[in-house]
Amino acid sequence: AVVSTQSGHYGRATSWFTPSFTDTASKDGIYWHRSDLAYRMGENFQPTMNIAWGSTPQYTGMFLQGNLQFFTADLVYIGITNLFQVSPGGLHVSALRGAEDFYIDVPGCGSQRFTKSVFHLNIGGGRSFAVTWNIESHASSSCPELFGAIQFPTKEAYVDKYFTIHYRIDKWEAGYPGKRAVGGFVRPFGGGDMMCYADDDDFVIGVMNGFRE
Repeated sequence: AVVSTQSGHYGRATSWFTPSFTDTASKDGIYWHRSDLAYRMGENFQPTMNIAWGSTPQYTGMFLQGNLQFFTADLVYIGITNLFQVSPGGLHVSALRGAEDFYIDVPGCGSQRFTKSVFHLNIGGGRSFAVTWNIESHASSSCPELFGAIQFPTKEAYVDKYFTIHYRIDKWEAGYPGKRAVGGFVRPFGGGDMMCYADDDDFVIGVMNGFRE
């Protein structure tokens, strides 16, 4: 089912998904969760994450990210942008200070500009929050359609002790999404380590009752 807007036809928001990380770490010590599906992005693509602090405070140097990956229609990985990552004192939320431009090298089109902004932010009693980002495409109309998918890399084997994470896609272009993985984690061609390194110059959301390290 789809809904119509002035700018096109968009799929309904997906159900909430819960990350299930790989049982064993990669040679680099990374545990992964990758959404099974990659969704048509269109002109405005909106992923949402709901994050709650767990029973154990995060520790210094903890590594956990939520990223948006970009794929072509044949599900070849072409780029990435960061949405959140663990930072000292809480979580660094990308684009919280304002819209950020970034660039993806699109096959056949070269470097194309996208704008990442926070579309909606809801703080749930100081122990959880939900944030929706809008990813606006400025890519040329001659470029191939792109697909977006969510990825969580971490070096922590027991993430649920520290954070409870759910995610969904609120806005995406109508049409069947592509299935990225069969039988668990599959690293797409051309992705390298596929992690995103974000600057820490943004606002950090933290638990305000001292429940942090």
